[in-house]
Amino acid sequence: MTDTDLKPYTCERLEEGYTETRLPCGLRLLVCPKDRATYHAAVSVGYGSLDRFAGEKALPMGTAHFLEHKMFERNPARFHGSDSYDDDFAACGAESNAYTSHDRTVYYFSCTDRFPDALTALLSMVSELYVTAESVARERDIIAEEIRMNADDPWERCCADARTALFGRHPVREEICGSESSLRLITPAVLREAFEIFYRPDNMILTVCGRVTPEEVEAIVRGVMEKLPAMEREDLPTASPRIRVKPEVFSARVTTHRPVPKPIFCIGIKCPDLPVGREALWRRDLTVSVLCETLFSHAGDFYSDLFERGLISPGMSYGYLVGDSPRLPARLAYGYFDLSGESDCPETVFEEFCSFVEDVRKNGIPEEDFYRAKRILYAEFVASFDTTEDIASLLGSYAADGLCAYDLPDALDSITPQDAWELFDKTFRHSQYTLSVVLPAETAD
Repeated sequence: MTDTDLKPYTCERLEEGYTETRLPCGLRLLVCPKDRATYHAAVSVGYGSLDRFAGEKALPMGTAHFLEHKMFERNPARFHGSDSYDDDFAACGAESNAYTSHDRTVYYFSCTDRFPDALTALLSMVSELYVTAESVARERDIIAEEIRMNADDPWERCCADARTALFGRHPVREEICGSESSLRLITPAVLREAFEIFYRPDNMILTVCGRVTPEEVEAIVRGVMEKLPAMEREDLPTASPRIRVKPEVFSARVTTHRPVPKPIFCIGIKCPDLPVGREALWRRDLTVSVLCETLFSHAGDFYSDLFERGLISPGMSYGYLVGDSPRLPARLAYGYFDLSGESDCPETVFEEFCSFVEDVRKNGIPEEDFYRAKRILYAEFVASFDTTEDIASLLGSYAADGLCAYDLPDALDSITPQDAWELFDKTFRHSQYTLSVVLPAETAD
């Protein structure tokens, strides 16, 4: 590696820095040298639950998650009877895991020793697939149980119902694990097809943080992946699912009954008029973050008033998601915000929410709360540089979106009260609200 191969990124405010390079096989490599006791490495594969529409035909729902489970397995005949890469991680004293999201699958480990061996295991694991009919059948039963557990979780059910009410048949409302019926469609042949399409080095990002240099990490990567040929970046195959997209919600109310001691609610707000492009979507996401922290944090008037009047239990939370998949049409970008918690009177909480929104519309967003929210988000950003795991996760996540995490402070500074107000005005409208409620089973008719 020469100096010209490395692209440096620096954050002067935090005195942080990392380098990025693309190897001949197409893999993007991010290395953040850090003198810490632990190492952390993660491989992000551009393949998530939304990507079941990629290619000439749709892959079964849950294929990306199913493949995540199978990537840890290997042929025991080639590894002295060991059938799992978990054995290699354990031998290194490394803690490993993986997760699947809407637009990516991430495999990672942390260790304090034998980093080269652990990284070799990680790269080997994502470079080849070993599946048999028997192992797929076993995994199908395991994932089916996971799906049943999620279905029995009242909080999962409440939020899932809210997404369906917001988005109709849009794939963002589908379960990442799939369904028990879709699992039956996932065969070894389907997994191999998905692996061949998506598990390419040019669709992967490796992020490393710890006591390493870019040269040391590249040497390990080349040792594992040198057998892979150099390749030019090619667009992944895409398809346009036939899905109706509209700015309004598909259902304003949804109610289910579960064995819960107290009603659970989720107020969903659909974000309209999403911009095109990852950078524009990221700025919208950041603006949503500021707006939500301004209006609905535990330090704010809305939460305090509901709690003091006994309308909600402690811990009401809010969340937001703005995103897309680069392998789906721009019209399928998605965005929503939700408030969830426990209340004996969910409808009253919803009415109070609507009343609070109208008060803000009449009186404006308090600037003091707005700037406090920006300070809180900046403090959270600074705190994400405390550990090698947080650093690697942050840098890798931004890189997967085609962004640089170090751009956040300046972007946050540039968000104005007017930006927040314009977003509030177009987002908080009755036609974009839904209320999902889980009631105790004994109240069912």
